[in-house]
Amino acid sequence: MARELIDIENSMIDSIKEINPTIDSDKGPIKSLLLVPVAGEVQTLELSQDDLRKMFTYDFGLIIDDDEAEIFAASFGISRPEGTPATCRGIAYKYSPPTEDTSVYRGLGVGSKSSDYTFYIKNTVIMYAAYAANYYNPITRRYEISVDLESYGFGENYELPVGTINTMTAQVEGIDGIENTTTAAGGTAYTSNANLIKLVKTKLTGISPDSGGSIEFRIVSQYPSIIEDIRLVYPKDRDIFQRATSRLAIDAYILGQETDTSEFEYRSASGGETLFRLVNNPVISVEMVSVNGGIVSYTEAELDNDYYRSARASYNIVLDTSLNAGDLLTIKYTYNTVIQTLQNTFENDDDEQTMFSTDILFREFLQAPIRISIDLVGVTTFNKEVLSANAIKVVYNYIEGDVKSEYLQPNILTQLIKTEVAGILSISIRQFYRIDSNYTDLETVELKKNEISKVSTLIVNVTN
Repeated sequence: MARELIDIENSMIDSIKEINPTIDSDKGPIKSLLLVPVAGEVQTLELSQDDLRKMFTYDFGLIIDDDEAEIFAASFGISRPEGTPATCRGIAYKYSPPTEDTSVYRGLGVGSKSSDYTFYIKNTVIMYAAYAANYYNPITRRYEISVDLESYGFGENYELPVGTINTMTAQVEGIDGIENTTTAAGGTAYTSNANLIKLVKTKLTGISPDSGGSIEFRIVSQYPSIIEDIRLVYPKDRDIFQRATSRLAIDAYILGQETDTSEFEYRSASGGETLFRLVNNPVISVEMVSVNGGIVSYTEAELDNDYYRSARASYNIVLDTSLNAGDLLTIKYTYNTVIQTLQNTFENDDDEQTMFSTDILFREFLQAPIRISIDLVGVTTFNKEVLSANAIKVVYNYIEGDVKSEYLQPNILTQLIKTEVAGILSISIRQFYRIDSNYTDLETVELKKNEISKVSTLIVNVTN
């Protein structure tokens, strides 16, 4: 490992003094003409030596340039994936009520005033004149309809704040303007060299189209900068593979999320309807349910456990009060596009890529809810709020951090807090268990292959 300049100079001074202790190497010509320039050259050589070592490991992705990384990946038939566009929500609006149905078509460009960053409408929406009152916003005094926006280009530069995407590239009859109502997010410039090398590593772990390594490679290739973990579950995993299937099947659990918003409208009510299935899954959150523009109460229910948290999930909205004939129902919700895109990609694959027509179902990891209660005694000179905040940070890093473990243990968490939080005199973990399957207050938590741990309840009491 390359040494610091001061370490190299001290080593050279020691060598000189072994030869002749009377030579003054701390200052004067020996230091300025020999030690300083030579130490710099030696450090350069040592850094080059470190890089040379890395060339023989997968870490070389950290030191090579873009061209070298692309040449290396191309030798395995892999090209650098493009970056990801930024996305956000917006509204199309007009100041007067619509007198005829007005469409805002998919593909319409909307940019910043400088025209440096341009987005486009992802979904065609229609403002129906018959329901003009439903679109009125009394706060802005405008008639508004929601739209989804996506950047034409890639990169973090497209992550613009609210209200700055507001200039249409073409006029739309009946629409006075469009603007973003949420911050644009999710833009990545391009796949980094390290992630490009990761694609090569993943490809090398499997050759057969249906081998685990090959499937994982194809999954990661779709979202190299978003997917954090993949677990493949087979029918032989009887305790967690529970869906019925008539052919070869694999459940692919994905850790990674990209959010999009969908709007469902039901305008052919005959009266009496209460149950409505959402098309885009898995659903992340339901933002709004309204009937004729008024917010109504409802219950969320995912009914089919065989396809729980997958693109095939049966996620339903159950209204507390049934619809009347002619009612307009509107449901706005967000969903995980990563799962749905992967499902569509694999289902539309040809037989050459998916041998034996394996039924691959993509799911989100199931969450194992953890309850934790901790008593801390801190040094009197330390602020209790700071001690608590630092301890909470350690807890979340252990339970929900990047390093995934099959087992979570209270004694390990105790040691982590003692090591990483300054000012702790004593620590006592009172509760540490899964709230869905515990027998005692202190347990080792075991996670199944398709589960990730989540902090459900955390209580930290600090005394000085």
